[in-house]
Amino acid sequence: MAIPCKLPFSALLLSSLCWAAGCGGGSSDLPDLGQVNGKVTLDGNPLTDALVTFTPVDTESGNTSSGTTDSTGNYELHYSGENMGAIPGEHTVTIIVGEGATPTFPDGVDPDNLSPQERQKYAAPAVIPAKYNSDSTLTETVAPGSNTINFELSSE
Repeated sequence: MAIPCKLPFSALLLSSLCWAAGCGGGSSDLPDLGQVNGKVTLDGNPLTDALVTFTPVDTESGNTSSGTTDSTGNYELHYSGENMGAIPGEHTVTIIVGEGATPTFPDGVDPDNLSPQERQKYAAPAVIPAKYNSDSTLTETVAPGSNTINFELSSE
């Protein structure tokens, strides 16, 4: 014996299409991201194991993105989880390497409430000058799409 369906076929079809298209709920809060990669050198040599961080100047626009350089100095930015890239717009860039990449915080200082620049102030002396990290003078603009942003740093 068949049980009669109270929904008309068109309503069932519409709800199925809506679910398949992703409009049935749970829209992503992920902003549009520009893909960012590049190379970091210090005095012409690849900078290995450097943490490259892009912090939006407009702090309301989104989160910080970061990536670590490989043995050839290349990096690629991660936004969150598996999401690659950075928020389009102007960013302050910090590059931390060596002992400076692992800050230690005194009691009463919550690192989750600090910007990357503030965190660096608690780090051991960095391998590279402060103008690239705790007192960063680096700024870059991320555009929608693909961005290659290289950094040619000097130890002076």
